[in-house]
Amino acid sequence: MRNKSARRRAEYGKAVLESALVSMPPEVLAREADSIVVGTVTAKVETGLVKFPALEGEITYTDHFIQVDHYLKSPMGQEELLVRTLGGTVEGLSIDAPDEPEFTPGERVVLFLCKDTGELFDLPEEGFTVLGLFQGKYTVIDKGESVWAPHLREPTSLSKLADMIGSAE
Repeated sequence: MRNKSARRRAEYGKAVLESALVSMPPEVLAREADSIVVGTVTAKVETGLVKFPALEGEITYTDHFIQVDHYLKSPMGQEELLVRTLGGTVEGLSIDAPDEPEFTPGERVVLFLCKDTGELFDLPEEGFTVLGLFQGKYTVIDKGESVWAPHLREPTSLSKLADMIGSAE
């Protein structure tokens, strides 16, 4: 006999997780982030299921691994970081979480990271989430000179973003 969550996964094979977002400009992200890193997304990805009390069940997650180039706030000495996003496909259950940041192997990023999940799901001791969902991920472009994010009107220089982070602390 299958357990309740297995039945739920079989009955509900695909779902969309929607969020209510509060706008978080870089200055706010910088103040609230536990750490801020510049790094490169590795090809290593792990997926799984985690308890999600708000749904009285489980939700899929994807763990991305970031090779740290350098820290802009709160250096931790880790050369590789685990960053968990909600969504993905595991055991026939597919969750789309459109407000979560997306990662591409080889992509250089600036990430505003936090340990707090709002008690929505468990996070490994060494893991982080991206603060502000997609708002806390900037893609490094122009040979490392600029950054871009979907919520910005136009790219900004990496040095300007670093200055904003420094002045917000």
